[in-house]
Amino acid sequence: MDIEQQLQNEQIKGLYQQSKTSLPGMLFLVGIIVYYFSSKVEQELLISWLITLVVIIVGRVVLTMRFNTIAKSDFNARKWAWFFTIGVALSALILSSTPVLFMDVSDPSSVIFLTLFMMGLYGASMSSLSLFLPAYYILAVILATPLIYVLIQSGEENFSLIAGYVALFLITNISFTMNMNVIQTRSIRQQIENRKLLEKLTDQTLIAEQANIDKSRFLAATSHDLRQPLHSLGLFLHVLKDKLSTAEQKQLMMQTEKSQQVLSQQLNSIIDITRIDAGELHVNKQPFQLKNFIDDVLDEFSLSSEKANCKVRTQITNDWTNTDKILLARIVRNFISNVIQHCPDSTLVIESRRHENKIELLFTDDGPGLADTDQEIIFSEFYQLNNPERDRNKGMGLGLSIVKRLTKLLNIKLMLQSEQGKGSTFSITLPLYISAPQTESTDSQHKVENNLDVAGLFVVVVDDEKENLDAMHALLTLWECEVLMAGSEDELMKEFRSADYPVPDMMLIDYRLREERTGVEVIAAVRRHFGKAIPAAIITGDTTINLESKLTLEDCTILYKPLATEDLQKLLNRKREH
Repeated sequence: MDIEQQLQNEQIKGLYQQSKTSLPGMLFLVGIIVYYFSSKVEQELLISWLITLVVIIVGRVVLTMRFNTIAKSDFNARKWAWFFTIGVALSALILSSTPVLFMDVSDPSSVIFLTLFMMGLYGASMSSLSLFLPAYYILAVILATPLIYVLIQSGEENFSLIAGYVALFLITNISFTMNMNVIQTRSIRQQIENRKLLEKLTDQTLIAEQANIDKSRFLAATSHDLRQPLHSLGLFLHVLKDKLSTAEQKQLMMQTEKSQQVLSQQLNSIIDITRIDAGELHVNKQPFQLKNFIDDVLDEFSLSSEKANCKVRTQITNDWTNTDKILLARIVRNFISNVIQHCPDSTLVIESRRHENKIELLFTDDGPGLADTDQEIIFSEFYQLNNPERDRNKGMGLGLSIVKRLTKLLNIKLMLQSEQGKGSTFSITLPLYISAPQTESTDSQHKVENNLDVAGLFVVVVDDEKENLDAMHALLTLWECEVLMAGSEDELMKEFRSADYPVPDMMLIDYRLREERTGVEVIAAVRRHFGKAIPAAIITGDTTINLESKLTLEDCTILYKPLATEDLQKLLNRKREH
């Protein structure tokens, strides 16, 4: 529908809309006429006039009600405009007969009353009928003609002068009504154009938002292909490092590993952002003890904090919370790594404070602190302080942006207090879980021994990428593990059936395999074969699926590519301890 058609439709809708108030007003005016002439004219004539006018007004009310039922869909605006005009004309005909039937030219008060009444109708109708000028023209001419005629026919010079004033008043009102029509038409046209612009803007916004989501999903999906070579590269580098002898070779390897680690961290940060923006992360709340949780996360940073001479102290209560443990761990990791990277030779204090039904978790460092102008912008993407040289070892400036997104996703409060030269305190407010189960392991059960000896473990590895199999085989052999490698479930099960293998100590299975099989299915098949709940880990580069909750039910650990060899060694070491 073009703008002109919409304009006409809106004008006619306004016409009928205003009749809801104009018709009751007309009944009120009719009542005044009846009251005034009730003692001056014959009752039969007055009643007949009244009944006729009331019937016409009721007919117009019915027409308005009928229009309101069809106005929500497409309608013929011009047809309904003329229906309305016919109703106006019929009403005007009855009202215009008033001077002919009731006015007594020998009674000045009667003349003045009807003249003012008719002129009032002109003015009152100007606003309601200006949306459709033909209706006003017809009303004005029909109402004015009998009055002017009667006044002129009276033969009184004063009445003829009044007739002239009535004609002049009518012409003036027609001029005002035409101007009002222009103003209202312009206003309605502007509203329609604004509505179209808003609809277009909304459509474009939705398109842009969908494009952004599609972009994020594309990046998250392609991360699987990016992670695969990076994963195998890290494993091969670890194996190669053990075979180097000269100091120069070891120095080159150290720099190579450092570059690989930086690349892995940058890729993981980008993928985290894209997963959140694409809506691929889902919240899976569960109760857990905060102290054990913090100790586990801190254990991951024992080496890096020592290298940066960053001391970490904790003052964590034994309270429990109820939130997504995996997503909260990402927030905590970002806080800790942020201090280690940007505040070397400092102290980080992690403490918890209980407030009624909330737990406030604080991360306080004695680093350089932040200026007031920097305290909001640091949560933006790719923004870094104190890194003018763009040292990629300090990350990409995505850590706190990820924190902000994750806290919003988890619906937990994020606060920052900082003063330049006096350090910073980041805090998050977690829900307090009162009815804590008594099944969580104690601190000693969570600690990993420094001696990560995994020699002698029988490990099954399934991956459909040959480079990953070769890299994993080289790494596990270096650690003196017994290894069984396979590229698919069928290949693995065929091997198990052909020889008397012992029960595996650990299964390391890629998630996406050929023929649309998954690592979860492989794990289930091996467990059925041996009739035991064999420890297993899914190693995947696919971050577009929500594996965390599903693998918890399957009693599996999830590790994302590219995998740090220390994490894998710790996982196998925990198996040996148990």
